[in-house]
Amino acid sequence: MRYEATIEVPSPQAADAIELCTTVCGRQVSRDDVMYTWSSKFENGYAVDVKIVASGEPETDPCWCEAVLFNEKGGEVMYTDPDFDNGPFGPWILRDGDDKYVVTVRRQGDS
Repeated sequence: MRYEATIEVPSPQAADAIELCTTVCGRQVSRDDVMYTWSSKFENGYAVDVKIVASGEPETDPCWCEAVLFNEKGGEVMYTDPDFDNGPFGPWILRDGDDKYVVTVRRQGDS
């Protein structure tokens, strides 16, 4: 079965997210600090987090993004490979067996 969800990121966070993913962080952060997490639930009780994470070298590299799928009991089912190029916006696709979970992250006000 296919499940879909949408996460709308408020405009100020969206602008910050784009900056974090396209330029060197320039903030006092530690390796792999989570900068943002946005969550949504699917109709079958599964949930997804989309995260922006500080790089392994935050002084020289932009942040990276990933999506993590959780079952209805909160157990981690799977996660995507780190995305170093596209930032958090757009569709993220995760699978659990024959089920496909698609979460679209967009800026608030975009359609």
